Amino acid sequence: MKERRVTQRDVAAEAGVHRATVSLAVRNHPSIPAATRDRVMKAAKKLGYTPDPMMSALAMYRSTIKDHAFQGTLAWLAFKNSEIKWKGSGIFAQYHDGAKSRSREHGFVLESFEIDPSETSPKRLASILRARNIRGILLCPQAQAGAKLELAWDEFSFVTFGYSLIKPELHTVSTTQYRAMTLTMQKIHKKGYRRVAFAFQKVHDARADHNYLAGYLASQFQIGEKPIVHTNLWDDPEDFIERLKEQKPEAIVIGSVTTMKLIQRAKLRVPEDIVVACPVLHCLDGVVAGVVEDAYHIGEVAVDHLTRLVLRGERGIPSKVQRIHIEGIWQD
Repeated sequence: MKERRVTQRDVAAEAGVHRATVSLAVRNHPSIPAATRDRVMKAAKKLGYTPDPMMSALAMYRSTIKDHAFQGTLAWLAFKNSEIKWKGSGIFAQYHDGAKSRSREHGFVLESFEIDPSETSPKRLASILRARNIRGILLCPQAQAGAKLELAWDEFSFVTFGYSLIKPELHTVSTTQYRAMTLTMQKIHKKGYRRVAFAFQKVHDARADHNYLAGYLASQFQIGEKPIVHTNLWDDPEDFIERLKEQKPEAIVIGSVTTMKLIQRAKLRVPEDIVVACPVLHCLDGVVAGVVEDAYHIGEVAVDHLTRLVLRGERGIPSKVQRIHIEGIWQD
């Protein structure tokens, strides 16, 4: 005979609370005191309670078909730094615009906070966010690779972008950087070009966890060609120009369309003297071939993930980090 499944009502009776309290406690809802939540979780463990997957699916279905009333406020958190421009028309601005639009669809308002860490302590920031009844935070990318932050991690749900933040590790949404590079290289190789150079500023590739360099090296290795790597092009532009003239690559993959200025200074004609492609383009403007990062959609997906965390009451630094990758769009 099949044993009866332990229900939330059973857990409520064991813990001496209402069934609704159990429902909120297992979702780590902030309205439930820590002591009550602990009592409920001990009762659930004692009875062997596990959520009913069919009921969870039904609840998710109901939440997707109903008109979303106001759910609350989410924070877009950025730090004052001239290198991270999230206002305007760049990739980070597109993250923000996509996130703001998707927030409305989920019944949330996305409010922007730009702070100076030297003036606002983590404790003070947490107080500001609590006063706004904010439970979820979209953390803007950091200016430098290997960034480490101190915030009130346990009080909020977090999602960030890319790989510039290494401590703590948070749920991340990013473009498929490695695949964008290998796709770009495949297109170049298919055209018959083999001597392909790599020209990314060192800090740019580092912020991308070296995914672009890895994709380039793997692609050249597969066809048996030696790599031609430039990572100091803007630190020492004259050296880059001279080396480019000496090496005479057939094609070059660049990390920014501004690198075209250095190629012009080297008096190399595109595409007559050298073919240029970029795996990290901002928009479909047809100026350079390559992969356009679908930044607006990345912002949408980040909010999809964040709202799920908020509604499930999953706060703090995750024990198992999830990396969501969004494919870019090829542009000839």
